[in-house]
Amino acid sequence: MSAPRQAEYLSAHYALAQDSAKLRLIDDSIEECRKRIARAHADMCLLERKRHATQRLVSIHRARLSPLRILPDELLQEIFKRCLPENRYVVPNICSAPLVLAQVCRRWRVVAQGTSELW
Repeated sequence: MSAPRQAEYLSAHYALAQDSAKLRLIDDSIEECRKRIARAHADMCLLERKRHATQRLVSIHRARLSPLRILPDELLQEIFKRCLPENRYVVPNICSAPLVLAQVCRRWRVVAQGTSELW
């Protein structure tokens, strides 16, 4: 090898070593980022499960505080009677009063079944 070629070879070899070291550092950084992303994803999944469970509890508490729960049965019966169609002879339909009212909750079912004017 002539002198310029050998210098060029040594320069390329040095550049290759430098860039290979940089590449390893970049690859290590990428791997560390992937690990942090995986940990963040796991944390996020846990938080989403906790949020869902807490949101369910909030819904239950809101339902327990609903003003409908404190209505007297007599008022609920009156509301139910006003839900009936104008036609005196009602064709039973699961999607309309009185059957639909009896599907809302246990209390409504008891009140609806106990209201003879609905049937």
